[in-house]
Amino acid sequence: MSAGALRSRAPRWPWALYALLALAVLLWAAPRTSLYKRSLLPEMVAGTAWRPYVKRVLVPLVVRGADALLPAGARAGLGELVSGRPSLAARLGWQSAHASWYALVFLLHGLSLFLFALAFRRLAARTLGLDPVRASLAAAGALALVPIHFGYQNYLYDFPGLALFTLGLVLVAERRWGLFYLLWPVGLLNKETFVLLTPVFVLSARARMPWRRLLVHAGAQLATAVGLWLALGWVFRGNPGAPVEWHLLRNLTHAPLPRQLLHDAVYWGAWVCGLLSWHRQRALAAQALAVGGVLVGTTLFLGFLGEYRDFYEVWPLLALLLAATALRLPAGRPPAAAAPEDR
Repeated sequence: MSAGALRSRAPRWPWALYALLALAVLLWAAPRTSLYKRSLLPEMVAGTAWRPYVKRVLVPLVVRGADALLPAGARAGLGELVSGRPSLAARLGWQSAHASWYALVFLLHGLSLFLFALAFRRLAARTLGLDPVRASLAAAGALALVPIHFGYQNYLYDFPGLALFTLGLVLVAERRWGLFYLLWPVGLLNKETFVLLTPVFVLSARARMPWRRLLVHAGAQLATAVGLWLALGWVFRGNPGAPVEWHLLRNLTHAPLPRQLLHDAVYWGAWVCGLLSWHRQRALAAQALAVGGVLVGTTLFLGFLGEYRDFYEVWPLLALLLAATALRLPAGRPPAAAAPEDR
């Protein structure tokens, strides 16, 4: 099935379902957004938050740019709406002083979840060879299960990161390298973990691309990521905090509560279910384990174990494995779609 056929045959009826699911997930997530005192939403948008959080600049740049285009009356009206409805403000976690920023983040997060569903539908059709109806339902399931990552809080860049990473997976699967490299700096500006597309790229392209060319591509991706990380570090060198936060001691001494243990069982149970299709989806499982393994390792040192929002990058791959297990898909991959020659 060609990429053009995937586009032409994809039904439109799931769009309303995706919009409703995105709104439900968003309303669940909104009160938990940017609660950490070092990365509060107003400080993130203003560029005064602590490092390393402040270096994830994509959403703040978009919000500030869009806010500058809003009429002054619209900003004032939003502030009055929030201040006049304390219950609404408390439900959404908004502050009237920065109501337009909160509203724009809310809109951007909703669009990100909707884009995630559309991108996942295309990824499921391309990677698993699903027909349009099953691909659409798989995308609805992947979106509905996004809250499996909730538990602590959500950050400004989480949902955009999920959408951008899934879109990157689509471009890798379709070998659309021009668009992939246009997306590359955008994803890195959102969060540095976008670089985890590099191992996916290597595992996906190694059978079709000469090793020397493959190493050039991977080296360019890593060099761009490191260069951008250093540049952002220099821009925000005056902000409080350190380039990274170390949490190894906390993770080694933390005693999880029963609720956390239940959450752990559900999340890792999803991995067990997904990996039941290992023998039929070896390439996909290898990509999921590569990305997930890096995330577990870095979370041990730099994050909180049990904070599954750190694992959004692997969710599209895990959700594909879950779909393959649920649908009992046959071994192998569908015929390769027509794509530009690897370069």
